[in-house]
Amino acid sequence: MAKISYFCCYSVEEVAHILKRSKHTILQHIKDGLRTIDKKRPYLIRGDAIEEYMNVRNGKRKHKVLYNQMLCMKCKEISAPYENKVVLHDGIGILAKGICPHCKNIMTKLYKKADIERLQNTFEIVKDLSVNEPFDTSSIIHLNEFYKNYENNVKKGVKNDTIFK
Repeated sequence: MAKISYFCCYSVEEVAHILKRSKHTILQHIKDGLRTIDKKRPYLIRGDAIEEYMNVRNGKRKHKVLYNQMLCMKCKEISAPYENKVVLHDGIGILAKGICPHCKNIMTKLYKKADIERLQNTFEIVKDLSVNEPFDTSSIIHLNEFYKNYENNVKKGVKNDTIFK
């Protein structure tokens, strides 16, 4: 990606080429708040306005996560792993895997290799992850019941994709 000069002015086509986006995407950014020099066409955009807009736009997607917390990619919750237990894997860095206390999905976070002692003080290191709660079977439909509902819906002419909701 080419560098944006802070004090230069760019056309929509030039910004699209620099950011490797389409012209229509840049026009949408202008509608969403990317400042132009004036409201007349052709639009001219200052480099500092591009930098400011992209920093604000990209900053919305970032989450502040504390050292002992992980981001669950399924439920998007930031929390400490279930029972503060993690499994560590060595690689580029130290990959810590824990269980999300909200949805019981696997959460991961990459730490520096130099932080191994701090990780051992922060988390309980285990060999495998397991949830020590009884499994909630209330949300599971028995297989025979499922097929009966499925067959009844077929007979009634109801679309079967509705039973999965």
